[in-house]
This record gives sequence, structure tokens and C-alpha cells, in this order.
Amino acid sequence: GNSNTLYIPQEVYDRLNTATGLQPSKEPEIPGEGDYYTIPDKAFGEFLHYRLKDQGIVAEENGTYKIDKTKAAAYTGELDLTKSKSAITELTEAGLETAETKLTDLSGIEYFTGITSLKLVSNQVTSLDITKLVNLTYLDLNANWIGSLDLTKNTKLEYLRYGASSSKDAPENSKLIEIDLTHNVELDTISMTNHELESIDLSQN
Repeated sequence: GNSNTLYIPQEVYDRLNTATGLQPSKEPEIPGEGDYYTIPDKAFGEFLHYRLKDQGIVAEENGTYKIDKTKAAAYTGELDLTKSKSAITELTEAGLETAETKLTDLSGIEYFTGITSLKLVSNQVTSLDITKLVNLTYLDLNANWIGSLDLTKNTKLEYLRYGASSSKDAPENSKLIEIDLTHNVELDTISMTNHELESIDLSQN
């Protein structure tokens, strides 16, 4: 409460040196404890916070949600971010403000590098980068609006389901016209309905 108190950001404080002053910032290769990422999409942040409430991975402050990068990378469970009718009912009863809001922006998902299962059923995601989620074995994107999908880094993938949304609200280019599955040599279950694929190479699966 002292108006003469000078506050400085933690990241600046960490670089102070009493002998030589402020040191140049160095981005750590592995994020340290307390290194957070602010989630831009509140619906995604609130859902993550609810699903992982016992893990301490996502923190909430004044309606803003932040991911602890270190804890997220260490998490090896599944992420079920389905927004089906039953899921919406569950979230509504739990008091989530964004219970009925479909997920559109998954920025921050890239920090969960250890997860093996990801479910995003019944959302409105148009773009998804999961190239860093190299431990995924199970991926369910059913009923989304993703028109381009890179799975070349997800070489452990065994199960893939992505039926394109048939919703009249779906934008143009919300269906796949091509996909490379030649790197997914462990893949044994595929369900990809309602897309516009002209060809697909399954020779390596």
C-alpha cells in the first residue's frame, strides 16, 4: 500500500545482479517453474482449468487462465475437451461461465507434450497444431472445422477419428482434401467421414 514502492516484473528481478546490474534475458530451453503461458481463449482456459483442477497445471486469476509450462509438459494423462450435449450439461452444472461456448482457439495445447490422448469432439476448431504432441496414441477430432491437419510428427498415433462437421455454420475449407498418414506407422484405426479426399496412401499403416 506504500505509494513509493517500486514494483518490477519477476522476469526482470530474476535477471538483476548487484554487481553489474540488469543482465540480458536468456530464453531457457526448458521452461522453469513459474513460467506461464496466458491462454487467449477463455473457453479453452476455463475448460482446461476444470478438467485439470487437481493437477495445478492451469491457474486462474481475475478471469484469466495461465498454463504452467513445466507442469503441462510433465502431464501424461488424457485431455478430454469434448463439447457434446452431455459434456455441456456437466459443465453447466459445475458452474462454468463458458459451458456452452464451443472451443475455437487451442493456443497453448502445444505445451502438453506428454499427453497420449486428445479428444476435441463437437467443437468449432478451424486450425490445430499438434506437431509437438509426439506422444499421442489416440486422437478424436470429430465434428470440427479443421481443413488442414499435419500428423507427420505424431508417429505413435494408433487411433484417428475426424468426421468433418455437417453443420450449416461450418466455413468453407472446413473439410480435408488431403492428409499424409505415411509417417503414422502404428495407426490401425481410422474414421474420416464427410471429407473431400481424392486419394489417401495407407501403405505404411
